[in-house]
Amino acid sequence: PKISVVTTVYNKEKSIRKCIESILSQSFSDFELILVDDSSKDNSLEICKEYAAKDNRIKIILRENGGHAIARNTGIINSKGDYIIFVDGDDSFSDDHALADLFRIAEIDKSDIVISDFLGSWNTEFVPFQKLTGIKMLEFLISENFYHPTPCSRLFRREVFINNLFENLISDDELWTPVTFYRANVVSILNKSIYCRTTPDDSVTRIDSEQNYFRKANDKSLTAGLVINYFENQQIKTASK
Repeated sequence: PKISVVTTVYNKEKSIRKCIESILSQSFSDFELILVDDSSKDNSLEICKEYAAKDNRIKIILRENGGHAIARNTGIINSKGDYIIFVDGDDSFSDDHALADLFRIAEIDKSDIVISDFLGSWNTEFVPFQKLTGIKMLEFLISENFYHPTPCSRLFRREVFINNLFENLISDDELWTPVTFYRANVVSILNKSIYCRTTPDDSVTRIDSEQNYFRKANDKSLTAGLVINYFENQQIKTASK
């Protein structure tokens, strides 16, 4: 397949149907959908099996519960596409031409990454260019307050994952994304919103408890240190950014 869509699933019985159907309804059909079930305790797996029985593009992978980052890595390792995109089990595509548009730009620009309007906050005059180097794109997005560390709604060339998987952190994307942008030679922009994002109350990033609060605080501190360390090792001055 040209594209591997990786979706991690853990207790998503309320949202996984909408997620899967938004992927299967894409006008671009040369993809595989990898559903990584992280030992769900509800009916998520049964729902995934229902769709897999009807569409041979769907592959289900069962794994012991290890968290979001490890589940993503499992999907990456088992994928075969030239490009990889992540769609979380809570989320869905809001545009039936999302994959087609992302793939078209990636092929034209020879992009390592194609990003889209994840937050739905860009305007039509937002982008004065179509592509930049990864570090220049990162600087631009941060300067315009449009940066978000999510890997979702972005198409990645397979090669960016070589020696570059997710760390097992709550804030895994806050480390992985800037490092991946730095490694990218070409990052292109699809200047429209294609992704419907939700953050359910049972998300690990939203659960309100004293234990989770301190875990998140420690995790973010560790992640910030790792990011700074990485860029300092690459001889980039982070103090001015």
